[in-house]
Amino acid sequence: MPTNSVLDLKQLVMTAWRERWSEREWSMHTKQYLNHPSDVFHIADILVSQAYIGKVPNSTLVNYIKYAISTGMLSYAAVFAAVAKHEDLHKLESTREVYALSENYLSIINEIPLVEDPMTLCSTLRVILQWLFHNTELYLKGVSGIYPTAADEFIKLNCQIIEQLTTRSRTSMLLTIARFEESSAWSNIETDLAVVKTASAQNILHKEISDACHHVSQLSRCPILSRSVYPVTLSSLQVFLPLSGFIIFEVERRTLTEPEGFALQLSLLSQIHGLSTFELLFYVIQTCLMGFLDSVHCKTEMEHEWSAMIYLRIPKIFCCLRSNLKGSEFESPSRNAIKKSAHFESELIKALHKLCQLDCLLDALDQLKDGVSWLKSLTEHFVSERLITAKPNIEHLLQIRKETASYGQEKCQNPQLIVKSVSTLKQLMTSINAGDFATQPEMLLKTFQGICSQGSFHTLIACAAASGQLSNFASKLMQFNEGVKASSAENSKTAQIRAVLFDMSSLLTCHMVNAFRKPVVMDPIQKTSEMSGCFLYQWIKAWWVLPTNRAIVTKYETDTSRVEVYIKILRTSNEFRLSLTKWQDVCINLPQAFIELIIAKQKGYLSFADLTKACNLIRDNCPLCVILAVMLAIVRALRLCVGHSDHIKMLEILAEKSQAQHQSSLSYDERYAYFGKILVQLMGDLLPEFDNSLKPNLGKSAGEILQVTLQETKNHGWINNERLKKFLFCLKFLDIKIFTRHLIAFILKEIRLDAVEAAINIVFTVMKLNLESFTIHMLQSGIPDQLLSDPHSILNPVGSAIAKMTVACLDIVLNDCLLKQKMLLASGEKLSPFLYEASPNKGQDNLHKVRRLLSSSTEHDLASSGSSSGLPPTEPILIVLADFIQKLWKLMTLREPSPLNEFIFTFIKCALFSTPLVSRSVKQLLPVELVKELSSRLVENGRELLFAASDLGNPEVRRIAAEAICLADTLQ
Repeated sequence: MPTNSVLDLKQLVMTAWRERWSEREWSMHTKQYLNHPSDVFHIADILVSQAYIGKVPNSTLVNYIKYAISTGMLSYAAVFAAVAKHEDLHKLESTREVYALSENYLSIINEIPLVEDPMTLCSTLRVILQWLFHNTELYLKGVSGIYPTAADEFIKLNCQIIEQLTTRSRTSMLLTIARFEESSAWSNIETDLAVVKTASAQNILHKEISDACHHVSQLSRCPILSRSVYPVTLSSLQVFLPLSGFIIFEVERRTLTEPEGFALQLSLLSQIHGLSTFELLFYVIQTCLMGFLDSVHCKTEMEHEWSAMIYLRIPKIFCCLRSNLKGSEFESPSRNAIKKSAHFESELIKALHKLCQLDCLLDALDQLKDGVSWLKSLTEHFVSERLITAKPNIEHLLQIRKETASYGQEKCQNPQLIVKSVSTLKQLMTSINAGDFATQPEMLLKTFQGICSQGSFHTLIACAAASGQLSNFASKLMQFNEGVKASSAENSKTAQIRAVLFDMSSLLTCHMVNAFRKPVVMDPIQKTSEMSGCFLYQWIKAWWVLPTNRAIVTKYETDTSRVEVYIKILRTSNEFRLSLTKWQDVCINLPQAFIELIIAKQKGYLSFADLTKACNLIRDNCPLCVILAVMLAIVRALRLCVGHSDHIKMLEILAEKSQAQHQSSLSYDERYAYFGKILVQLMGDLLPEFDNSLKPNLGKSAGEILQVTLQETKNHGWINNERLKKFLFCLKFLDIKIFTRHLIAFILKEIRLDAVEAAINIVFTVMKLNLESFTIHMLQSGIPDQLLSDPHSILNPVGSAIAKMTVACLDIVLNDCLLKQKMLLASGEKLSPFLYEASPNKGQDNLHKVRRLLSSSTEHDLASSGSSSGLPPTEPILIVLADFIQKLWKLMTLREPSPLNEFIFTFIKCALFSTPLVSRSVKQLLPVELVKELSSRLVENGRELLFAASDLGNPEVRRIAAEAICLADTLQ
């Protein structure tokens, strides 16, 4: 405004005062000076300065101010800017009225929506705050003409207004934005804050001043407390499927996660579902007991794994859970471990008390083995592991159980034998390692015959797996196998024993690889140089093929002269000599000799009878591990030829049980049992014709089996071994994209809330079979395709349930990626880059980065995108997530408001309230336009949600946030 206009306006104000113009008359004369938005600031300056220039306020001019505000002629920002210029603090009445005016208008703007420039209002609120601190400092130092009692009164007023500014929703949010808009100016406030706190140290109002300073310091801190993304409501004793399924898959699939990693996964699941510590412990124990009971009733091989889980792994996992306890009561470093132990023990006692209510389950368990009380054995084991120390608690628990206990039959071995097996395993590995075949062949044979009994070996490997000795045990067997593969002098009996020991050690090692997967057993052994020359290690490494690489088998370098010798034996001999035989030579060259016979038959040089004779010779004379080597070579040759009918017939003959060996060979039946299991696994992986899982499902498609199994799981609320096998069968024979569609269809067919929740629980559990791949397909095509084709199918409660489940899946996958980086989880199979490779126009550089307000630093550039989540931007799930969010935004721009908008908001809200890893990852990828579209919904849910989605270092985002705050009807 030109200087002449300012003078004219001041003259107009004085004229209006002298002539006592009405408010309306004054406003009509004044409007001629409003030619620019900034002119309202000049009018406010003149009105405020003249209204409070005297010892008492000018009531006429004060009325003009109130009228101008009420009619919108003046903005609140203009009045606050003018108030902040008031310096005549010795004029008590006028100063008191200035404070009253400020307090009144601050109260008003916190209660009603505002239609004025939001960034200007942010700036003037900062100026008011600085003015209040400056005044407080002056009052503390002493203002000329003001008595101490009056100074104390004004200090109280300052503190009251500062508290109102910094604690009421709208003004505190706008001040937070102002703090990032003008960081250099805010540093002056922080300086004044420090000066005021120091100056007030001896003042009687020190507490009030400290509280006001604290409120200001909290403005820049907007932490989001993680909430349970996917809470579930259960009856007190109901099985909790999302957690029980996770544990079932861990045990039944023999995943062997490290105790610390498994405890972290359990803690994350507990947080996702809103479980307390005692509920988590109860559901873990309940699931393990039910898993053991199910394995006994279904007569599966997993009884020993469940025993190992209960008695060997659970105590270690619980110790890790105890050390990972979080909360304000555990933040103090002093006596922290004692507090955690006491709290965890009380929670574990509560869980065991709740377990006592499951009298039917405990009765069923106690009746499996006479004289075994599961509750007593569990409690005693927890005591031995120092998880429980209070004896009165134990006695009370056992007394409760004693009143309802009943015991009975012999349906399983004593589950506590698994604990004793730890020392047995150590002794066994020592004896195998020290055993000398040349001096004590029969003693070694007895040792291996004892090991070879099914129950004994399953107990041993379950114990080895639970105690982290699996690879060590396998390496001892491989080293022993190396020692008996050849001999320089032996009689026929010793030769037969050596052949049996070579076979047993090979089959037992292969069974371990078969049961626990090649990477779990072999990768730790690979790091030891002593195994590099071991024949069995190299053979398994070359021939044991993972299902994802069926056609890729390393061909052994054979010895041509030895192959010719074996061709001659197969064509002319009726028996296979055992004495002085080098079995590693047989395993390498005999398979190639047999392949040469098949080729000769295909060319017409041999008859089918010649091949059959050779098969019978191998089957009736060779160790089963040699037969296995021959069969694998046949399968490899099968992959490389067009006609393979001869290959199939030879495999069938070789797989038959040999009557000759059954009658003459040592422990043949025990060895054949292991051979059969290994054969089914390898032939199922390499040749579908031998897959036993097909037999019970003939006549049904995999999709039909999947839908039936999902419904069965819903009806029973439990995934037993049989259902797990069906899910794995469907996962094997259905493309994972089609499998994902079936899962979504299973959810969408439900309408009632309880039915939707039950379906979601089952789908969420089944997805954990391969969670990363399922989540990627859900984000890539499952959800976007459904939103595009039929957005009304995701009406609540289905839409919100799917959104929450998706965030929960993201949470687990991202945290698993972090655990893999820390080597607390196995890396698993690599995903194909075709699943997640982003298009060039969807690169990270083109996305607006939206980051959480995390610290009180005055720097505008918050955490960079590379470091905010702790994961590299090339992580597959992050690439797919970026593409998914872009798809959501494009769908939102294409359609009118619909269930789609509600789904997107629910997804983003749940992600922001999830763990820091998920919330940061999602916020990095949110387009600014999407934040703008949802800003009004975000601000309705409170300060923390809006700021969680807003990068206050970005001027555009600051304005979006400020506008949303100003226009909001109500603020939390």
